Amino acid sequence: GPLMVAFAKIITRKPVIFDPLVFLYDTNVMDRKVTKPGTLRAFYYWFLDWLNLRLADLILLDTESHIKYASEEFGVKRDKFKKLLIGTREDIYHPMEKNSETGKFIVEFHGIFNTLQGVEFIIRAAKKLEPHEDIRFVIIGGGKDKVKHFKLAEDLKIKNIEFISPVEKKELALKIAEADICLGIFGTSDKAKRVISNKVYECVAMKKPVITADTPAIREFFTDNDLILVKIADADAIARAILKLKDDKELRDKIAGNAYGKLIANASTKILGLKFKEIIKELIY
Repeated sequence: GPLMVAFAKIITRKPVIFDPLVFLYDTNVMDRKVTKPGTLRAFYYWFLDWLNLRLADLILLDTESHIKYASEEFGVKRDKFKKLLIGTREDIYHPMEKNSETGKFIVEFHGIFNTLQGVEFIIRAAKKLEPHEDIRFVIIGGGKDKVKHFKLAEDLKIKNIEFISPVEKKELALKIAEADICLGIFGTSDKAKRVISNKVYECVAMKKPVITADTPAIREFFTDNDLILVKIADADAIARAILKLKDDKELRDKIAGNAYGKLIANASTKILGLKFKEIIKELIY
């Protein structure tokens, strides 16, 4: 937090780089709705974000959309930011053989059940695809909206979804390996339009075809040649995209290969490390 940034500046007497994993105000107030805008608690979250950004000499964010938000929301000059993609750990997430013998066409999602992810729309898409008995959804995760989403699935009497509690990264990679298609985020929050989610990088790194919402952030790196991009918060669009990929293995292989090649060429651990090194050099020297 801000105390850590201030402490680093005082002790090291060197420039400090700040890489916010999340903005407290955006995440807790606007996305997860822990408290309402205008409350004292909301101002507390906003103030901590503002102070962190003010104290830092340089701020790393993953998309231009994210940078624009932070600069405008907290009144920080644009030249204080640098863009650095998140990428993922290729030592864990990498292409693997699919060993499943279920005979089912597996559609996988993993993540926190909140507004950002749009799990509700995945559940509704699954309901629409119930007549296709060979399609099975595997949804891995939990979170504050878990009960609400379980109730939705129960109310819809859905039979083609397997819900799995969160698992460790290496086990998650094995689950992704068994999938034919992976799903990204589809939520309605403003944050959903500003980020490229970890799960997209993880599934792309495993050379899986990915369906995710068409947002300004996702198009900063990926295109229609790399992912199937659909209208945000639209269960019908998700269902149509799943059927499109299911019926076209050549298309699945093509977009999975394109996205994987782009990730390895531009956002591998090694490449991002070299870019970070250059950012540090530029700041210090």
